[in-house]
Amino acid sequence: MFYIKTKLPDGKTVKTEVTDENVFTRCSECGKEISVDLAELFSDGNGDLYTSAVICEGCTAKRMKKYKHLKDINITADSLALLSEVLIEAGYGEEIQVILSGYDADDLKGLPEELYYDFAAALSDLATGEYGL
Repeated sequence: MFYIKTKLPDGKTVKTEVTDENVFTRCSECGKEISVDLAELFSDGNGDLYTSAVICEGCTAKRMKKYKHLKDINITADSLALLSEVLIEAGYGEEIQVILSGYDADDLKGLPEELYYDFAAALSDLATGEYGL
């Protein structure tokens, strides 16, 4: 059993078992409280509690609508590499590495093709100052 131990101002300690029903976070975009199943969140074996961010369904829908136009563009590894290189030259190298690590990739070669559109959207957000690092 895993639990959270919190010391209250009056000196008492409260222990609460961590379950799939009592873990919450805030949407990294709008701040809405959302329930999180830690087993599901980390089911791919990657990530941690300190750097993982979750967005709510509403923000996911907005993001999908915002980048709907990307689905009409043929995004290739070469185009991602070119855009990444431009952003690196503009001083965003560390931020790109953080974004890549969120996709469990050390570099663009490790990024699966089915994630090209998501990565392009993240780079677009980075370039426009909308990416929350």
